[in-house]
Amino acid sequence: MDADHRREEVSPADGAELPMSVGPRGELRPAGPIDMGNARLLHSALATARTDPVLQVDLRLVTYLDSAAVSVLFAHAHKPMRILVRPGSAVANVLSICGLSQVARVDLVPVVGPVE
Repeated sequence: MDADHRREEVSPADGAELPMSVGPRGELRPAGPIDMGNARLLHSALATARTDPVLQVDLRLVTYLDSAAVSVLFAHAHKPMRILVRPGSAVANVLSICGLSQVARVDLVPVVGPVE
């Protein structure tokens, strides 16, 4: 991760965590699994993220996405948003199956460099 990104561990009082970095233009980069235990943390991050001109959500380091996480993405799909996913990943497959690309921009983008 380069110096322009800050890394945050988002965790509420109940102990759920969602490692997330925020880029210099406000792009969100969550990492690891996103499920019903931490999906509300993604929701909070999306609710407060900058959308100028678009909200960029980089899911290339996300290893698992359940229906709660997909629901969060759909809830924010009314915003100008670009979602990045790794080609051939489980996350890309889930987003394709659920039809998120019909309501939001979903781009298949390989990870360059080592995956953290």
